[in-house]
Amino acid sequence: MIVKGPFFNQKKAAEYCGYSISTFVRKIRKYEIPLVGPDRNRFAQSLLDLWMEEPDFFNRQEKVRKRKFKKVLV
Repeated sequence: MIVKGPFFNQKKAAEYCGYSISTFVRKIRKYEIPLVGPDRNRFAQSLLDLWMEEPDFFNRQEKVRKRKFKKVLV
């Protein structure tokens, strides 16, 4: 995966992808798009392009919750 700029803040990334900021935030919660930069708060254009072309590449793996059962002494 090649990471190239320009680099966008969240608002500019939403505009670049053609979404409103609220829609963009809702969508990126479903995907693991790497954040870049010293503070890890920027989106790389190359990664946004890949996400728009192949969203399944960034699918967030659902964590399987294990149920804990209490032992009952009889």
